Amino acid sequence: MRSHLPPRALTKVLVVAILASVVVAPVAQAQDGFCALFTPQEVKEVYGDRVIAEPSFEGCDWHSDDGKGPFVFVSARWDDRSMADRQEATSGTSLTVAGRDAWYADEYFALYVQLDQGLLVISGRAPKGDTQPLLQQLGEIAVGRASQLPLPPEADPATVAEPVPPSTSDAELAALFPTSIAGEAVSVQTMAGDEISFATDVPEASSQLEALLAAQGITLDDVVVGVALTPTASIIAYQFAGADAAAFMDLVVSLAGGDGVAEAGSVAGKDVTVVALPTATRYIYPRGDIIWGVAAEDPVLTEIFEALP
Repeated sequence: MRSHLPPRALTKVLVVAILASVVVAPVAQAQDGFCALFTPQEVKEVYGDRVIAEPSFEGCDWHSDDGKGPFVFVSARWDDRSMADRQEATSGTSLTVAGRDAWYADEYFALYVQLDQGLLVISGRAPKGDTQPLLQQLGEIAVGRASQLPLPPEADPATVAEPVPPSTSDAELAALFPTSIAGEAVSVQTMAGDEISFATDVPEASSQLEALLAAQGITLDDVVVGVALTPTASIIAYQFAGADAAAFMDLVVSLAGGDGVAEAGSVAGKDVTVVALPTATRYIYPRGDIIWGVAAEDPVLTEIFEALP
């Protein structure tokens, strides 16, 4: 099994490279226009694995769906800062993409392209090798289709006066996430109860979960999932309300491990289980009734764990 990171609105994904598959309800106010920016075939040709497109609050995400090749996660959205601000705040390289000014932020694996409507950001780290040329290829495609994109929120008369919709349905769990990671604001999507259905290709995992929930005196209705994605990290929180999250660790580690190696470790003074996979490393951290799963590299990894409870 290969571990996947779930975008905000998926039909079937592996939970943030840590747990099992989740099915969640479609996200309201999704930017469907962004998902026409690249076809799944175009992303596959650039990144080397089959993907599906899923709208998110801000734009669109393309993620692997076949569990066979290297995991791919690409996103596109409007950035809320200017090109000058991004160049000042990040290390990177000035580029020209299809005649447009652009900036590649190497620490974030993100390409910023100045379009007439606003600043477009495309992010997605290469499973192997240099990310910059891959994002430049997608940038060339995006410039050619810029006219079909929805206007940025601040430029769209229909949205200027509207309040920003909440990005979470469980404020208490969301409040435990870092508010920013590597200078990027964190938006948390949560799901609970009938918004989540458990499915996995790991034998017996579903029945094991049901047995563990029953042993703790709770059901899936007592489980809340929180997910946060940025260009440099992914975080998931599984809250088993009123239960001891440690009781679920063996199942979580087995699902996260696949063919990898799990061993004890420490990040920012917190005891974690480190699951080393061929293409990535996952960090699993139980505390109270929550199991946290983090996919990131230092210094971002340490920053995240310093902010977690």
